[in-house]
Amino acid sequence: METPALETFTSYLPAQAAQAWKAQLDTALKLVEALTEGAMKMHETQLEAATDAHANAEATRQSAAGAAGPAELAKIGSQWMQHNAEHAAAYWRALFEAALETNASLLKCLGEAGAALGAAAAPGAAGVAPLDVEASKNALLGAVDGAYKQWLEATRRLYGTPVE
Repeated sequence: METPALETFTSYLPAQAAQAWKAQLDTALKLVEALTEGAMKMHETQLEAATDAHANAEATRQSAAGAAGPAELAKIGSQWMQHNAEHAAAYWRALFEAALETNASLLKCLGEAGAALGAAAAPGAAGVAPLDVEASKNALLGAVDGAYKQWLEATRRLYGTPVE
């Protein structure tokens, strides 16, 4: 004969285990969703960059074919290199931004899962300040932008391209 306490425990355990498993599965699916969305953003960025690079190369090829002389050909080549440098910087920034957003989504999912489980390591628990993802993202993007601006300016000076 089972005691009432043991009977209550065994009837409660399967429901609690199923609930915990469901929470883990939900977290895993949210993580997969965040990763998939990030991969799709990166793919879109790559496709846009490739399309732009192809169109720019074709336009430059046509311009070069109709160039009147070496000076015009040098100008066309310089403009093409400047365009590529600017768009390369924008491309890498967009990829970096997509990666940051994906990481922020992953951290949010994990933080929510930890909070739901009552984990002490969850952001904001036990006196731990919550992570300001937006401020961190802006600081990193500012640093990347600054580095690209310096690189672009050095490239312009090297090739003698006028700064617009």
